Amino acid sequence: MEPKVYFAAERTFLSWLEFSIILGGIAATLLNFGSDSATHISSWAFTILAAGALVYSLFLYIWRVDKIRKRRDVKRVYYERWGPTVVSIGLVVIILINFALRVRAGGFMAAPGSEGEPRHGEL
Repeated sequence: MEPKVYFAAERTFLSWLEFSIILGGIAATLLNFGSDSATHISSWAFTILAAGALVYSLFLYIWRVDKIRKRRDVKRVYYERWGPTVVSIGLVVIILINFALRVRAGGFMAAPGSEGEPRHGEL
């Protein structure tokens, strides 16, 4: 096997790790700057999705490297349709849940100061 095959599997793994870190960063930002239950629910959902993507990428990388080392047929190994599909659907569901919770709480289109929040310039 050529080294470029190993490096391709490693690059794919690193791109999945980068995506998981971005999702974790979104979750941490929501958790740090939000104070209501909708924000907490969304941040936990993003955290779970990030952890799931991380575990998925690890198992996929280990499986691909094992197939490469054993010199088995890897044509089907590199085409993965379930992982990206599940992560994409998970992202859409989390964003829709966040939107629905915001609308339900009445805080999505509320004017500043209408829910006890200070208006700009007031303390």
